[in-house]
Amino acid sequence: MGSIRIALLSAAVAGLALLIPGAKAVACSVLLAKGANGEVFGGNNEDFNQPDTVATFLPAQGAKHGVVFFGFEHGWQQGAVNDRGLFFDALALEDKASAPPSGKPMCKPTILERVMRESSTVKDALSLLSECSLPFLGNAQFFFGDRTGDAAIVESGGVVRIAGPFLVATNFRQLSATKPFDDARFEIARQSLAKGPATLDRMRATMAAIHKEGEYPTLYTNIYDLTRGRIYLYQFHEYEHVAVLDIEAELKKGQRAVPLRTLFSRSYAVEAFDRSATARIEGLQKKLDEGAITLGPAEIARILGRYIVKGIDCSINIARTDGKLTMTIEGVGKAVLVPKPSDRFDFLMINPNHLVLRRDAKGEVTGFRFMLSDIEFVAERP
Repeated sequence: MGSIRIALLSAAVAGLALLIPGAKAVACSVLLAKGANGEVFGGNNEDFNQPDTVATFLPAQGAKHGVVFFGFEHGWQQGAVNDRGLFFDALALEDKASAPPSGKPMCKPTILERVMRESSTVKDALSLLSECSLPFLGNAQFFFGDRTGDAAIVESGGVVRIAGPFLVATNFRQLSATKPFDDARFEIARQSLAKGPATLDRMRATMAAIHKEGEYPTLYTNIYDLTRGRIYLYQFHEYEHVAVLDIEAELKKGQRAVPLRTLFSRSYAVEAFDRSATARIEGLQKKLDEGAITLGPAEIARILGRYIVKGIDCSINIARTDGKLTMTIEGVGKAVLVPKPSDRFDFLMINPNHLVLRRDAKGEVTGFRFMLSDIEFVAERP
């Protein structure tokens, strides 16, 4: 990649399918399991419909821990593991719930980067998360696990803690769901892990047993050996091929972003998926471009500049790049703005979204409102 995009999980749009208002399917499976001799393993299946998966390496810096993030080239990072043996992953939820009011300020977009940079344990992570409000838990949850064997699922209604040799999360709220839980992937994973202490082979077999195919396939699987500091990476549910990454050694190579495709030999299934996914994205952009209007230089100049999202101190920059208007949201990503009538601009971030300008009495642009993850935000000029 020509440049590294370290666009980490946003407090507004963290997670996977939770970034997609109206998504028809949500997936992802995350777990932690303990071995017979003190080993601790984490596992994650990333199930989605986007190509261009990427690992981003951030070496330690002063008191900040080194972190390996996993996600997508356009900026959505979905999970991570750090050099202290702490990992997390986000899981989308199809049903929505209102998080109880906390009276705390809304978390900043860089909250999960901060958690992974400053925390060594699940306890540390939960402590940092408790400092602010997490409104996006209305349609998402987070799984944290560490090398001591501790693990927790952060839900809108509270925290689920590990109480045995393993903890499993899929795409429902365990605190409010009726037992026995009606989720096939959840039950299959539990049955597999209950056969005995965790080993690399058992972890691989478990993740393979709950992988997904079809419209939202398993794009990659991470198995974290948290005890030894290794990542076992599998691409597109092809579990016969593995890339083994030593976390400490990889972080010593410096800050960089590595497309996951470059870590594996060519695969017909992977390339076929990439072609199909790319065509779908291009189709979405083409549809978005329909009805676009042309803005004059003076009107474009009124829009350019920096904005701040109210409530979360998040910066948004609108610029002209290669002849197109672009919007870069701090901690989220970058998109092309398509001008439409009535001060509306459409943009594609996973799915179609839009913003509407706000003007003062003189017609000058003072900000705009936009929707992400079914949450409306207002951005204003500083």
